Amino acid sequence: PGKSTALLALAAKYGWHKDYRCYVLRRNFPRLETLLDRAHVLYSQLGWKRSKYDFTHKSGAKIMFRHCEHEKNKLDFQGKEAQWILFDELTEFTLSQFDFINTACRAPLPEIPSFVGATANPGNLGHLWVKRMFVDTCPPVPDGERVFNEVFKEWWQPMKPGPDYTDPEGLKYRFV
Repeated sequence: PGKSTALLALAAKYGWHKDYRCYVLRRNFPRLETLLDRAHVLYSQLGWKRSKYDFTHKSGAKIMFRHCEHEKNKLDFQGKEAQWILFDELTEFTLSQFDFINTACRAPLPEIPSFVGATANPGNLGHLWVKRMFVDTCPPVPDGERVFNEVFKEWWQPMKPGPDYTDPEGLKYRFV
C-alpha cells in the first residue's frame, strides 16, 4: 500500500524549477479522478494550484494528469514534452501505449534528468510485458534467510532490489 501516494510525492520533486513538466497517467478516467482527488489533498499543502487536470506550482512547474483508456489515446501525446512521465498501475497499460507515451519524455534540463517511473501490481493485461521488461531483467535478490510464517504456515524469502539493467540503447531499468 502507498505506491500511488509515493508516486504523487515523487512527481512534485522538481516543483522548484519553472520549466519542469511531469505527466501522471492512469489507464481510465474514473481511476484518474480518484488519483486527482488524492493529489489535490497533497499538493494544495505544498503550494500547487489545481486547474481541471493539472497542478501548477508558483515556480511555473506543472504536473499534468492524463488517461489513456483506448489504444488510440496514446496519440494525444504525439509532439508533447515532459522531463518526467509516471504511470500509476503500469500493468493496466499496453506495451504499445507505454512505448508511445514514453516518446514524450524529452526536453531535458541540466538540473533535471529525464525519467519514466511506474507503480504496478501483478495481473492485468500488461502483466507479462511488465514482468519481462522490469522483473526478468532486474530480478530481486534474497535479503537474509528464509522465514516461516506461523499464521499462514508458509515459508517465504525476504527480497531486495537486484542490480540495475542497462539496455543496448543505454536506458537503465530498476525493479524495486
